[in-house]
Formats: sequence, C-alpha cells, structure tokens
Amino acid sequence: MGPDSHGHLYVTWKPTESGFHTVEVRLGEDHIQGSPFTVRVFDAQKVKVHSLEGGLVGQPHSFIVDTSEAGPGHIRVVIHAGRTEVPHQIQELGGGRYKVTYTPQENVDHMIMVEWNQVAIPAPSGVESRGDQFVVPVADVGLIQASGVGLIGSIPVNSLAQFRVLTHGQTGGEPSIIITAPNRRQVPCNVQPGRGGEYTVEYTPNETGPHRIEVMYASMPINGSPFTSQVYDSSKVRVGDIPNGFIGKPNSFTIDATQAGPGEVTVDVGNPMHVPEQLQNLGGGRYKCDFTPTNTNRHDITVKFNGELVPGNVFHCDVVDAGNVTVSGSGLDLIPVNQPAQFIVDPHGGPPSEVRVNINEPNGRPLPNRVTHQYDGTHLVEYTPKSVGAHPIDVHYAGLLVPGSPFECIAYDANKVRISDIRDGFVGQELGCKIDTSQAGPGTITAEVQQGGRPVNHYLREDPPSSGRYSLMYTPDAAKTHEIRVRFNGQSVQGSPFREEVFDPRNAAAYGEGLGTIPVKKSTYFIVDPRSAGKADISANISAPSGNMVPCRVTPGRDGTHKVEYTPYEVGPHQADVFYAGYPINGSPFQPVAYDATAVRVSEIPDGRVGQKIGFNIDTSRAGKGDLDVGVNVNNRNVPFEMDSGRQRDVFEVSFLAQEAGTHRIPISFNGDPVQGSPFRSEIKAAGRATASGEGLYRGQEDRTAEFVVDTTDCDNLPLDIQVDGPNSIAKCSVEHRGDKHYVTYVPVEVGIFDITLKHGGQEIDGSPFHPTVIDPRKVRAKGGWNTFLGSNGRLTLFVNERYTLPLDAAEAGPGKMSSTVRGPTGEIPVDIEKRNDGMHFVSFTPVVDGEHVVDVNWSDLPIARSPIYGDARASRDALVSHEKVVVRGRGLREAKVGEEAEFIIDGSEAGPGTPEVMMSGLKNDIDVRMVPMTDRPNSYRCYYYPKVPGAYLLNITWSQRQVNGSPFRVSIAPGIDAKKVTFSGLKEGIMGQALRADIDVREAGKGGTLTARCQGPTKRADIDLKDNMNGTFGLTIRPQEGGRHLLEIKYGGEHIQGSPFVLRIAGATDPSKVRVFGPGLKNGLLHTFKGNFICETRGAGAGQLKVRVHGPRGAFRVEMQPLSSKDRTIAVKYNPVEPGDYDIDVKWSDVHVPGSPFRVSIFETQDELDEFEGRQISRIGGSTGRHSRHSGADYNNYQWQEEI
Repeated sequence: MGPDSHGHLYVTWKPTESGFHTVEVRLGEDHIQGSPFTVRVFDAQKVKVHSLEGGLVGQPHSFIVDTSEAGPGHIRVVIHAGRTEVPHQIQELGGGRYKVTYTPQENVDHMIMVEWNQVAIPAPSGVESRGDQFVVPVADVGLIQASGVGLIGSIPVNSLAQFRVLTHGQTGGEPSIIITAPNRRQVPCNVQPGRGGEYTVEYTPNETGPHRIEVMYASMPINGSPFTSQVYDSSKVRVGDIPNGFIGKPNSFTIDATQAGPGEVTVDVGNPMHVPEQLQNLGGGRYKCDFTPTNTNRHDITVKFNGELVPGNVFHCDVVDAGNVTVSGSGLDLIPVNQPAQFIVDPHGGPPSEVRVNINEPNGRPLPNRVTHQYDGTHLVEYTPKSVGAHPIDVHYAGLLVPGSPFECIAYDANKVRISDIRDGFVGQELGCKIDTSQAGPGTITAEVQQGGRPVNHYLREDPPSSGRYSLMYTPDAAKTHEIRVRFNGQSVQGSPFREEVFDPRNAAAYGEGLGTIPVKKSTYFIVDPRSAGKADISANISAPSGNMVPCRVTPGRDGTHKVEYTPYEVGPHQADVFYAGYPINGSPFQPVAYDATAVRVSEIPDGRVGQKIGFNIDTSRAGKGDLDVGVNVNNRNVPFEMDSGRQRDVFEVSFLAQEAGTHRIPISFNGDPVQGSPFRSEIKAAGRATASGEGLYRGQEDRTAEFVVDTTDCDNLPLDIQVDGPNSIAKCSVEHRGDKHYVTYVPVEVGIFDITLKHGGQEIDGSPFHPTVIDPRKVRAKGGWNTFLGSNGRLTLFVNERYTLPLDAAEAGPGKMSSTVRGPTGEIPVDIEKRNDGMHFVSFTPVVDGEHVVDVNWSDLPIARSPIYGDARASRDALVSHEKVVVRGRGLREAKVGEEAEFIIDGSEAGPGTPEVMMSGLKNDIDVRMVPMTDRPNSYRCYYYPKVPGAYLLNITWSQRQVNGSPFRVSIAPGIDAKKVTFSGLKEGIMGQALRADIDVREAGKGGTLTARCQGPTKRADIDLKDNMNGTFGLTIRPQEGGRHLLEIKYGGEHIQGSPFVLRIAGATDPSKVRVFGPGLKNGLLHTFKGNFICETRGAGAGQLKVRVHGPRGAFRVEMQPLSSKDRTIAVKYNPVEPGDYDIDVKWSDVHVPGSPFRVSIFETQDELDEFEGRQISRIGGSTGRHSRHSGADYNNYQWQEEI
C-alpha cells in the first residue's frame, strides 16, 4: 500500500483462492463509505471442458464446461465453421456445470472458444487448439463406402472372405465392423488400414446361411449397413436315390439343398450324348430333376451347387428294357391267410439288378415279404397274408415298376366261415345248418353229410344268391350221430366236422325201483335208457298225489343211460313224466306208488309169562299200499303166530303163544322197510325173575305221587336201575327198600305218556320199559267257563224231560277217557258222551223227574274239578221261558246247497232256560240237524245240517215246545256244485309274452262255487286274469312268462273241472330268423319247364303267422299253401308263372322278412337267355360277384294272400 502522485493511497493484494473476498477500508476506526467491499476472485485456468470429440454433419453434438472450481463468473462460447458462426445452446446443469449443444452443417473443422469472465480458458489436454480456440473435426458418414464379395456375395463356408471400406479422408477414425452368424454368434474379423483412408476387412464364416455385417464409422452406420452375405456349403447338398430307368419312360430324382445355404443348383445328364433334363424348384431348397432315358447305356448325371460339384458326383442311372420282365406264380391268385405264398419275377436275361416288392394289406398296412435271387437269374418272392381281401403287389425291377404292377392276390380265411343252427333232431325231421362265408373272402364252399361213414343225401343252397350265406339240409333216417364236413376252397373250416345228434323217442325206455312201490322220505331212482334212440336231453317231471311237483335230478351215466333221482313225501300214487328231447318216452307217464312204513302203528305189545297168549294190533291205514311182514322169534328160534284182518280195514290182529321165557323179538316191516319201533319186544317171564307191579306203572296224575313195587324175590342180589321219563321232563324217583321189595315213588309234572325203564343187574325186567299214562282231571274245563252253566247258587238249572248238554274241554288233561253218571231222585239216568278229535266232549242227559240231580264227571275214572255237579230239575219252565225272545239267524234258515254244510244260530240268551228242538222235513226226505251249545253265550246253539237232496224244505224250531218267531222257515236246497259240468273252451299252445284267452261256462255246474285258475310253467307261474261276465261265464287270460310245458289247473268249488290239469305248450318268442325257405321255385328257370314249388320250414321260429306274396311282371297273383301234415310246421308253397320276367317273392313270419326274403326269380323263354343271364352273375373268382342286387318291392297293399300257422 502506498500513495500515488495524486495523493491517493494505492493498495495491492494477491488472492490465493477463488471465491468472494471481503475488503474493509477504515479511516481510523471507522469504515469508509461502502466498506466493507466484496471482491469476486476467479481462476479461468480451473475451468474444465469435456467431450470435445469430433462430430458428424447433421448430428447434434454436445460438450460440458465445468466451472465449479473457477470461482464466480460468466461463461461465453463462440463456435465457427470457417467464417460462419454456428448456433449453439448453453444449458446450466447446476453446480457450476454447463452443457453446450450445436449441430454441424459442414464437413469442416469447427473452432470453439470458451471464456470465463471474458478470459479464454486453455484447451483441454489432447485437443488441438489454434490460439484461444479449440479445433473439433467434423466428418460426413454419407461419404463412407464399403464393397467386396465378402460383403454381399455368396461365400463358401470355412473360406476366407474380405471386403473394403473407403473413408475418403474423413477424420472420424477407423471403421467399426460387427459380423453376426445365423446362430447369433459374432464372427471374428480383422480390419487392416491402407492408404488414402482405405481399410480391408477379413473373416472366415463356419456356418451356412445369411450373415449380418454392420459397418460403423464414428459410431454411425454407413450407407447400406447392415449388409448381408450368403454363406453356403455344397458338401451338404444331398442327391436322392436315382432309380434305374426304362427306355422311353420318364425318370426323376430329388436334390435336397435345405442344409447347404443359398445357392444355385445345376444338373447335366449324358449317355454320353446330352439328355434333356428339367429341373423343378420345389421350394425350401428342394429340387426335382426329370429326364427320359433314350437308350440302355448308363446315364451319367452331374450335380453342382453354386458351380461346385456336390458329394457323390458323378451319379449313374442304369437303363433297362422293362418289357422283358414277367411276374407269375400261385401267390398272385387265390390264397389262404396265414399260409406262405410265393411267385417268380423273371427278367429273361436282363442285366442283374435289384428286385423290390411292396405288398399292402387290404387296410393299407405294408405286408413283409422276402425276395431271393435264384441261380437261374429269376427272383423268388415269398410272403404270408394275414387278413382277408385283396392285396395289391408292386414289383420293382431296377427301381422301376414292372409291367402289370400293381398285381393283386385275393386272400381268404376258411376259419372265418361261420357255421350256425347246428341242432339235434328226430328221425324224419329235416336238419342241417347255416354256413356264412361273407367274412371269409371269395371262394367255393363244399359240404358232405355222413352217418357212420355212410354218405347222406343233402342239398346246399346259397340263400340269398351272391350273399355268401348258404343253407345245408338233409333228412336223417337213423337215430345216430350225423357228421357235417364243410370245406372252403378245399380247406376244412374251423370246427369241422360238426355233429348233430338224431334221436327217436320211441326207442327210449325207463325202468327201476323208482317206478314201482317206493318209500316216502327216502331217495329213490329209476333209469332211462335212450341208447337206442340216439343222443338227446333227458328230462323228467314228477307230481305227488296232491298235485305238487316233486323235485328230481337227472344225472347222465357213463354207459349212456340217465339216472332220475327223487324223494317222495306223500303217500299214494305219483305221476312220473319222462321226456326225451322234450317228447314223452314209451310208457310215460309212469305211476310209482309211495308208501310210508313209519305211518304203520303197532299197539302196545304186552309182556307175559310162559304159556300166556300175547296179542297186539297193526294199523296200516295211513301207510299206503304194500305188504306187511311180521315175525316172532326168541333165542334165534321162530315162534308160530297168527295174523288176521281185524274188524277195521287195514288193521291186523297178531297173536302168539309164549312157550319159553326170554325176550321175544317181533320184527315188523312194511314193503320190506322196518316200521317205527321194530323190532318190538315182549318179555316172557319164567320163575326167579324180578317183577314190577303197581298202579304207578300204568297211570298217574300230574303233581301227585305215583307208586309201584319191584319184587326181586328169589333173585340174585344185583343192582336195581330205575329211570322215569316224561314227554318233556325227567321225573325224580324215590326208592324205599324193604327186603326183596322195592317201593318206588315219583311225582309227574306234566301229562302224557311216560317211559319207566327198570333194570335188574343190567337186564330189563319183564315189561320194561313201562308206559304209564299221566293225566290231570283238574284240566278238564267247561267250555266258556263254569259260570256259563251254573246259576247264581252254583247249581245247574234243569227241566224235566228236557235234554241238557254240558260241553267239556279235555284237550290239556292228558290221554284219557271221559265217563259220567247222573243220579236223580229216583236213581241213575242215562248219559251220552260225544267226543270230538279236538278234545271236546259233550255230556248230555235228560231229567225225568223234578228234584236234585248229581252229575259225576270222571277223566280216566278220576273226578274232574267241580265234580260232582249239582242241579235242580223243575217240572215246567213256562213261568221262566219266553219263546218270543228267541232269536234265530243265519243263511241256513233260507238256503243251502247239496253237499255243503249249512248252519244257523238259535239265540235263547234272553228267552230264559229252555230246550230247543229242530226238525227239517221235505217232500222226499228229512234232514238231521245237529245242535252244538255255544260256549260264549248262554242258552244259545249253533246248528248244522248237511243236505243231500235238492228241493224245498220246512224248518221247524221250537223253544220249550213253542214255535219261535218265523218258524217254520222255508229253506231252498239248491243242487250241489258239479265241477265236471264246467265247460272250458280249451287251450293247447301259446307264445311266451303273448296273452292266451279262453272262455269258462259254469252255468250247468251249479251256482255259488268259487272258480279258480292257476298256470305253472317250468320255473315260473304265469299271470292269470279271470273276468266275471256276470252271466255265469268267465273270461280267462293267461300271460306266460317263459317257454316250455305249462300245467293249467281250473277248479270250481275246490274241485278240478273235466280235463284239469291241462297241458299247455308255450313256444318261445317269435324268431323269423329260424324260418328256412328252399326249393326249385326260388331259382331262375325256363317258363315251359319251371316248377314254382318251394318249402317254408317254420320249426324253431316260435308261433307266428306265415305270409307269402308273389309279385310278377303284371302284379300280384294267387299262390297255394299247404302244410305237409296236420301237425307239421313245414309248409309247401306253389305258384304258377304264366309269362317270362322277374318275380319277387316275399316270405314273412309275423310280418317280418325271413332270411333271404324278398327273393328275386328270373324266368326266361329260351335257354340262351337264361345262360346269358346266369353268365353275367358269375364272378371271375370263386364263381361269385360278391355283390347282391336287391329289387325294390312292388305295392302289395291291394293284392295279398296269407295263411296262419
């Protein structure tokens, strides 16, 4: 700091850093005006410039100016291109950084000056400067050029390729090259600079296809970039097989350049003269070359790709004359499947060459074959067809189809011939089978029928014509196995020979014990011998006397017979129906008779002593018919006995005189079967044996002690065994021994027959086992209770001369007998006891004087509860009785029927004590009326009578000798029901699932009977519907649910009507396919010799309706139909054509066409016309065209004829 010449102080200072500095100037202590002052310090040397590289014409270019370390200031930029100032923009980026942008418009260096606070900044390192200005080169990419084969030409793979880049002195540096292969990988390249801005680029491609070449200069693509070079590889060109050729016939082969890359294919053919060829581009790198050989010289073929020979050059084509090659042999004709076939390919001296054969199955699949070269120059072709039908065969010789290809062989399969309708039958019945060759291929069918090696006449007919379906028919005359042998093209069909059993039911026989006298509940059997009748099914039905079916089993034997086993359960005659192939055999139905030896009842056989006559009874009434055998023996010696018919039928009395001690065995058998309990025993005692006696051995009472004594006097001291068994219990015994006497007591706890077994020293004593009868008289009860019969005083109310009946129920009192005594004031009076099977007893008596009466009632001599019963008899009941209060009711008061029990009720419960009397009288006879007291109502009676004669009757009913209201009653007795007078319209056969209808008339059989019907099939019961027409007639509808033999039972009033049960034969469902039609009337012929006859066989088709319609050239006309017999289902049909032409024949069963229908028959006037027509029908193979023309039927609505079967 120092003064200047003007007196001013001059201050100098030198800042050391840029930025804002503060300068204070004081005078004394005080700032001068403006102090402190702010001074901005900057350093232009610290300004930095970036990105001043060269630019491109027309492309914006930017660079950065960084003043962040230069201090505060202002920037200024000036850009010149020559003398022209270039516009630019300055963008402040912040932080002292600026972006300067300009766009060069000329290919000249651009001069750039940058100032900071008007101070030019120095040029950055590496940037050319001219004074204060920077020099920035500007290039023009549009002037850059590239050329050369390696840039856009076709280049062989793995070969060095090159091109040039001319920069024309541009200052943008070296060009940048990027080469990309089809696989997107970069291909290395070498860029070598040359003179005058020229660069050479070299690279070696290793992949075929287009290569992308990008050429950049100054980071910009030059004109035309990217470029594409085409790389190819001729070694990847594939030439297809060049077949050998035939003179004058076009030949062709293919060329595949798909993997060779882009390029041009050329072909040259010579023989050695040039042969014209035509190359066709198929697209996608594929080509087809066609040429026509002109002679048999070898043809040389040259193939090039982009001028280079492709692998395999030079190619050759052998040319032959195919007209000399022949193909022959059986393998080109009709052959069986699954069997080797062969044929020969003969080139007839032609040059050696390959023979190739292609055989296709009918479905198009290839069929393997084998070609073998023969020593004579021919070729043997072998193959085995697997399926039926035509097989096309292509034969190639020297790669060419020989003349006649494709050949054709026809394969057939005899195993696909189907044989059906094999069935057994009867002697005289037409049999045969159906033969279907439609799936076996073309051919000829032959057949023969034999029986025991002997040929049987038969006929074979194709039905319908040209269908491949045949009918074979014959009529057997012997009941033996018949064999049918069928061949197709001479080869046996599968399953041949077929066997049909022919039988004759008349020769079948049955025999054996099961057809005679047989025991019930035991299996029995009989033998059916059909061996003289042929082989067929045996069946049997066995019915019991009740009509129920008895199950049976039919088992075939090894010797050809059949065993029929069954077990009868009912006594009496049975019916055994035996069927052979569904038909009754001789003697059927048989009548075996069943018996039941267990139903023979033998009375108790008593024991006794030597010299005593022993007797007993044998009852066979429930055992059926048979022989009774009885024997008596002791110590292996027979004892004479007597057996006489008793007073009752089928009851025999047997007796014998005991002559020695010991157990007498009495074997009893019925029809050889021991009866139940046999052998019986009777112990005959001698002196010195233990004996038993006492009431307890023979009778006892429930809950009361019974006693008997066993006496062992004069016997050895041996143990005594005692066992008392009741029907359902074992009684406890007590024994008190008193020397040689043993007192036995037991208390039975139930009623019934007991068994007492007594053994002394292990041996039963005489009479053991004993069978005491145990009863309980307490269990005899008054029906309805005693209060029903006793008055309030506990006594019976009786009246003099009036019969009194006391109903007592002894069903639970045990086996016994009821007895009674009645004592009146003058002594005993007669007593009647009526016994019923249900245990009811009716004790009746009539007081003769008034006074006390004592009624004693005993059950097996023991008094019942309340016995004795006391009653008081009065002389008259007039004061107590009111007959007007007696009520009578019931249908038996008005009407009844002969043979049916009628009843009515007399109700005197409100009339007081009284005695009813009933008398029923008619003009011809009287009817007894039985009165039974009602247990549930006092003084009431249920009355029964059983009329035997029809007519009008008077029924008188009195109560204590007074007529009750309405008496006498008029009763009309109608005639009884007579089921034999029921009229049935009848049914014999039907069809399963179809309703059968019939009428039933009961008007002559009597009214009031119940009509029932039941129809039983082999396994199912048919549905039955009975409709009452309300006039004494009924409509019967039956709906069978299965085929076979049905039994129809019709009963009226519980009795079978006349003819019941009826046998119905129900056929299976209608089956038109079973109808067979054959005969000369279905074949073409001549008018003057034509026989319009044919047969319709309907057996096996079920029931139905046969319709035959014939339509000729002028419409429909009448035909004649006639069954061969009244029972035969074979129908003879006849029609008489009167003019030539086509005749259509419809044969229907139940309105459905039978197999082959409609038939077409063509009739001609001359033999030549017929021969010409049939010649057109013959096929070149197998005599059949394999086609069938069906004529559309005419309108038959107005002309038809039908006949029902």
